[in-house]
Amino acid sequence: MKVVDEKGKLFGKLNLIDLLVIVLIIAAVAVVGLKFLGGGGSGAGAGATKLTYTVRMTAQDERIVEQVAEYVDKASGKRDQLMAGGSLVDGYVVDFWTETCVYNRLADGTVELFNAGGAEAHGLVDICFVIEANVGNTVTSEVGTQEVRIGKTHIVKTTHMEFDCGVIESCTWESAS
Repeated sequence: MKVVDEKGKLFGKLNLIDLLVIVLIIAAVAVVGLKFLGGGGSGAGAGATKLTYTVRMTAQDERIVEQVAEYVDKASGKRDQLMAGGSLVDGYVVDFWTETCVYNRLADGTVELFNAGGAEAHGLVDICFVIEANVGNTVTSEVGTQEVRIGKTHIVKTTHMEFDCGVIESCTWESAS
């Protein structure tokens, strides 16, 4: 029995051109499937690392806290997705709390200390955000367009809020599963 007969059919049943077309279709489906099912992306797929960090926003108007609580509440599972450059990022503000404000970080980076009772008199508090994000590269630890490192200034921008001039106070990395 010949593998290819005189009509060019494989085992007398399948044309070689047809076989080539079938193989190409299967390869195309496999590539598309891997792309959409997380094969090699920078999200929570294989090789991604879960990064949890806290950002302190100093001297914020205490009236803002009520608004933040509408979108972020750890007890009920509410979390607000991060954004960068007009696109959603694979990260969320998952918790927050407030603390007494002791100093004010000005836009130029300088710091001014409040006298005793000064912050309360102006209705100011520090808001501390807990953020969880998946990063593909733990060397740069980029979340959106920002590198995350302890001590760096950071913008917290979500679908519902934006705070700038924050400082990253803590970071932990763990393999995403």
